[in-house]
Parts: sequence; C-alpha cells; structure tokens
Amino acid sequence: GFHLGGAPEFERLVDGERADLAKRMGEALKALAEVASGRGDHVAAVGWWRRLTVLDPLSSRAALGLMRALEAAGDRGGALQHAREHGRIVRQELDAAPDALITAFVAELRRTPMPPPRPPKPAVASIAVLPFVNLGP
Repeated sequence: GFHLGGAPEFERLVDGERADLAKRMGEALKALAEVASGRGDHVAAVGWWRRLTVLDPLSSRAALGLMRALEAAGDRGGALQHAREHGRIVRQELDAAPDALITAFVAELRRTPMPPPRPPKPAVASIAVLPFVNLGP
C-alpha cells in the first residue's frame, strides 16, 4: 500500500482506514455468504466464505463458515482439509489450538455418514423480465 515516510500521524490514519475497510469488507462477505446459503446456493457460499478466509485467515468464524458451506456443497473432504489448514495457521501464528467449535465440527463430520447430494434450488430472477414487443420503426 501507500506509505509516506516521516509522517507517523498520517501512517496511523491510513492504518485505521485500512482496518476499517477490511472490517467492512469482512462483514459484506459474511452477509453475501449467508444470503447464498439461505437460498441453497452452497457453491456461491463457498466462494464468499473462501474470500473471507483469505482476508482473515485466523478467523474461526470464517473458517467454520467455509467448512459448513463446503459440507453443504458436498465437499466434506474440502471441509476437513480447510480445518487442517486453519489449525496449522492458528498454531503457527498464535501458538494456540483451533477454536473448540471447529474441533467439534470436525468430530461431527468424521462420525456422521455423508448425506446424499442435494440438488440446488432453481434460480429466481430478481427482476421482472419483459419481452421486447413492437420495438420496430
């Protein structure tokens, strides 16, 4: 990013703005993921959660959201792989164990059989689509 040497006040202002923008982006990504999940579009939800985990790789909330979306999309292996990756990052960066909710979800995934695949909900147009009639000269 942009830096201006010898101007600590400016650097603090820029750092604060960056943090605020990152927080707002995280909230938007979470909202988009939840909307996609709510309408049964688990593939889209995976994409939004994945973007959030890139933005904040230490977030247990984002990791768990991605894992749940992967499971809902039929990718249990991907959910377990992300749990391993998240755990590695948390141990490396924070010298801590992963959140108990993640550990519990991993245990649940390992103990329950795979559900049958669910077909995605049909897409619904968000606006009315009108035919082009009598548009000639």
